[in-house]
Amino acid sequence: MTTSMNQHDHPPATASTRTDAAAAAAAAPTTRAGRRRRPLIATISRIESFSAAHRLHSPFLSVEENRQIFGKCNHVNFHGHNYTLQVFVSGPIDERTGMVVNIADLKVGIQRAVLDHVDHRNLDLDVPFFVQGVPSTTENLAVFIFRQLRKHLPQYLGPMGDGIVAPRLVKVTIWETSKNVVEYTGEGDEEEGDVEVDAAGPSEAVKPSLSLA
Repeated sequence: MTTSMNQHDHPPATASTRTDAAAAAAAAPTTRAGRRRRPLIATISRIESFSAAHRLHSPFLSVEENRQIFGKCNHVNFHGHNYTLQVFVSGPIDERTGMVVNIADLKVGIQRAVLDHVDHRNLDLDVPFFVQGVPSTTENLAVFIFRQLRKHLPQYLGPMGDGIVAPRLVKVTIWETSKNVVEYTGEGDEEEGDVEVDAAGPSEAVKPSLSLA
């Protein structure tokens, strides 16, 4: 009995096939009139989830102010959430693969840059960004995650071939609950010296794979 292979079941590309593909991509696509064709731009997203504990407490407020503003979320023994994270990446569609990025590479990048450091952790005690006194609101969590991805994701999502523009991070969305949602696009962020988690990653840049995991 034979089985059919769908578009996601093809074997991983070898080094030689990647080299051949990169060489083919060097020639920019053109129209029939010989003019350079504009790349097709698309945005894709990946949804992940993680669980973390925290306490809403600001060092800039008095004890009473914290109690009044944050209520039960200010409880000294912390509380937890099952967060849902959605990461948006935009870029040109690679004509060879039909993809903006390999979703398997995006998955690994999110795991190493973010999830390894926040999942089943206490944000206020385990994550340096919050240990320094930043209130662990979902707004600030979105900022932290965006910075982590902006810093570490490019090594997983580099150009898939010569002449192909690398995709870029455009937005993160976090559901704290089914009713409380925060989006952050990096707007207004000019801080360069913030404490960030040193995400585990390869010693050298990773070549994005052409196969889907």
